[in-house]
Amino acid sequence: MNQNQKSLLYWLLFGLLFMTFVFFIPEKSHGGDMGHWERWAGFIKMEGFPFIYDYGTIYSTIFPCNYPPIVLYFLKIFSLCFSDMEQITEHMKYFKIIPLLFDFISAALIFLLIKRDRKTSWLPLLLLLSPAFLYNSYCWGQVDGILTAFIAIALILAVRQKWMLAIIFYIIAINTKMQAIVFLPVFALAIFPSILSWKKLGTALLLALSTQVLILAPFILFGTVDTWYQVMGSLVDQYQNVSLNAFNFWYLLLDGNGPLYTKDYQELWFGIDHKTWGLLFFFVFSFFALWPMLLKSIRYAFQKITPDSSFKELVFLSAFLCILGFFFFNTQMHERYSHPAMLMAFLYGILNKNYWIYGITSIAYFLNMERTLRYFEISYHTFIFEHRFIAALFLVAILIGLWQLYKKHSISQDWTFICKLIKRV
Repeated sequence: MNQNQKSLLYWLLFGLLFMTFVFFIPEKSHGGDMGHWERWAGFIKMEGFPFIYDYGTIYSTIFPCNYPPIVLYFLKIFSLCFSDMEQITEHMKYFKIIPLLFDFISAALIFLLIKRDRKTSWLPLLLLLSPAFLYNSYCWGQVDGILTAFIAIALILAVRQKWMLAIIFYIIAINTKMQAIVFLPVFALAIFPSILSWKKLGTALLLALSTQVLILAPFILFGTVDTWYQVMGSLVDQYQNVSLNAFNFWYLLLDGNGPLYTKDYQELWFGIDHKTWGLLFFFVFSFFALWPMLLKSIRYAFQKITPDSSFKELVFLSAFLCILGFFFFNTQMHERYSHPAMLMAFLYGILNKNYWIYGITSIAYFLNMERTLRYFEISYHTFIFEHRFIAALFLVAILIGLWQLYKKHSISQDWTFICKLIKRV
């Protein structure tokens, strides 16, 4: 069997696996989240897409529509498949097909990234058989897989120096879920070697603005963009809990379910509240997670070096550390916010041939999600479902990531160049 035949067989299995998942798509999900999708899709059907952010004012609810536009575009597409609210309610489980499709897109990206390497070309299929990777879309019914795919596309394009397309996909990612902002430093450093000129920088800013305007076009045309702005601005501090079932640093620090029931504006140490401490820990951690990439990005930009495999590894490892650090140290974190860390770790593993970080992160993520949703209805009074055990797994993944970051990616050459650059200036 030649390479083309193997490739064709791969895509046939890929499609067959997707159709199998669609055929057996489960009714069960997170009732609250799927309920939001159902009501918002119905509102879009009845009132029109540009007015979706008025949902919270028209109906008396403590859960207004508070998702960025891209997810709502997908709800619009879904609503077009049905004639009325009753049909939408009856077929709501099939909305899972959309985030599931993006899980498969993520796997397809990996296949393209590794350029059909014979030793690793089947690994993307193994990713799709991971219960942790599919849990968010298939069991829970959430859309973090869509965000993850767009971020992965943006970063892959960035390291391939296709910076204009990369910017478009990054803006789409931000308009999918606001957590995409965590990837901004990594993304900016990834494209920096490609846009080191005032002309390219201006083009990049204009392209980002144009993409944002295009996404908001329906709201601008119908005069509801101010409502979108107000809703997006209200996302911060919507839930002021230390943790929202994210088994992270705070579960190692506080006893039992303390993080779930403690408000993050309460004082912790030295008159400083939990939220501020969390942000401080995150920013300090992010400095160490981004330092090697910052130095290397500057050297590559000024020496006009084309990003190599080492730089690509660094991008995905830094992205993994940033999103997992965001989840681990900050307050107000949901259990789902660590989802993109799995794909970043897998992409790093593909390039580095080391899957320890991915494996540990996936186990921790699955246990955290299952402990919260209880989808499989098994015994949760075992050691592996203990909050602190899961939090400790996340911590181990972070520590291994940092160790890999500074062990393999030496900064001495980059630092020497930066020092010479500063002296010249």
